[in-house]
Amino acid sequence: MYKDKRESFLIYAAVITLVFTIIFVFFISNYYQKKDEYYAGRINELDNEINTTLHSYGLFSKYIYENYIETDYILELVDTAYEADTATQDLLRTELYDYLIDEYDHVKEYDFRQVHFHFPDSTSFLRMHFPEKYGDSLYEARYSVRTVNEDYVTIAGFEEGRVVNGYRFVYPLIRNGEHIGSVEVSVALTSVINVLTELTDSDYYFVIDKEVVYDKVYSEYLDNYQVTEFSENFLVDIGTIINCQDRNLIEERNFEDFLGSFDVDEIEKLDEFIEFGFSTKYEKKNYEVIFTPIANIEGEDVAYMISISEINGVRDLYLQNLLVGGLIFSLYIGILLLSGIFIRNRNLLQTISYSDGLTNISNRRKFEIDLNIEISRAKRYHNDLSFIMFDIDHFKDVNDTYGHKTGDYILEKLASIIKSNIREDDLFARYGGEEFIIMLFNSNKQETINKADELRKLVEGYKFDVVGQVTISLGVYKFKDEDTYETITEKVDKAMYAAKKAGRNKVKYIE
Repeated sequence: MYKDKRESFLIYAAVITLVFTIIFVFFISNYYQKKDEYYAGRINELDNEINTTLHSYGLFSKYIYENYIETDYILELVDTAYEADTATQDLLRTELYDYLIDEYDHVKEYDFRQVHFHFPDSTSFLRMHFPEKYGDSLYEARYSVRTVNEDYVTIAGFEEGRVVNGYRFVYPLIRNGEHIGSVEVSVALTSVINVLTELTDSDYYFVIDKEVVYDKVYSEYLDNYQVTEFSENFLVDIGTIINCQDRNLIEERNFEDFLGSFDVDEIEKLDEFIEFGFSTKYEKKNYEVIFTPIANIEGEDVAYMISISEINGVRDLYLQNLLVGGLIFSLYIGILLLSGIFIRNRNLLQTISYSDGLTNISNRRKFEIDLNIEISRAKRYHNDLSFIMFDIDHFKDVNDTYGHKTGDYILEKLASIIKSNIREDDLFARYGGEEFIIMLFNSNKQETINKADELRKLVEGYKFDVVGQVTISLGVYKFKDEDTYETITEKVDKAMYAAKKAGRNKVKYIE
């Protein structure tokens, strides 16, 4: 019975575990899907913030170009300088610088740091932000300048520079229908970061691919960059750190330490220029970090804009899912416990239904069920089945003389003696009153007769309390293929009564 109960529970537990495993897999999958969707939304928000800021700068740069630069005086000066000798170019460069310096100082107040004129061959003519540096060819290093001077189109976007990086707006210069060069009106990364910091509650950080920097920047200006705290493959323009306005969340003195605290596993996608986000903890506070790739004018991903905030949407999502997951697990444990209770109660009811309450062996109903099963097997596999039925001699006299309590004691003790002396696989049941029945597996006629006589002698030789000696009369019957439950019990009953008629305390076999 215990084995059946244990097997039933294991089956139930396996099914329940399978169902809840499927639920947990779906639940975890759903969590990661929501997490990815959340980060995709946050990355989209960051992209919109950047694009909105750049769009505003683009409109302002166009205003500067159309109102301060695209004048007859400047166009004539640049056109003349291109064909002039070196000395004349120097004079014209100085003249252009002096002419624009007041306007340049004005636009610098709006974060436009770079105003740069180029000749049609992409040679630098004047850097308002760095007038001492001129005459260098930008044809190979600056895709934007080369493209504007070859295709006469306006180009805008992020671009690495020989000296500094920036979001560049490069316009063609046209005089009398002829292309005479180009001009760049650019904003530094520091400006973009400051605007984003001022407009939001987040902090921002910009890093660029190390190989790109070493490929484009003049060697004497490489000191303007340093390796980031979280990757040797990315550099940060020092100017974007020291020129950054007050941060919203993390003090400047702690910012590098914060960046160095990133988990390596969280930034494993960094070198692939894949947008991603993660949550991190620093000085007992939770932060959300978003990485969005920045493509240059040529469409190549070369940098990242990083946003740090205290939104903690993923942490909230994690805590929410942790709570739901805990409830699901609790439900799983609860159902397992209820299943165990259900199986225990079912088996208990089954025990009560199929067991004799006094002797704790099978009752007549259980014997009938088990016997019908064995009859089917015996007919299919030609198994030997033999039966012994017995009852207590003069049991009515025992009850009348000693009382029913003593009678119950004898029934209980007799069942214990018999059960201890038959095989565990044999069926043994209280058939009714003082009558008992046994079914023996793979036992022929003579073996069954011998077993019946052995049991008779055991009972006869046992000294029962109060009454002393008790005897039993036993009938034996051997199963035949045409037999049914009814014919078997009828015939073995007749054999038992034959033993009684023969004088009791006997064994009789019936064909």
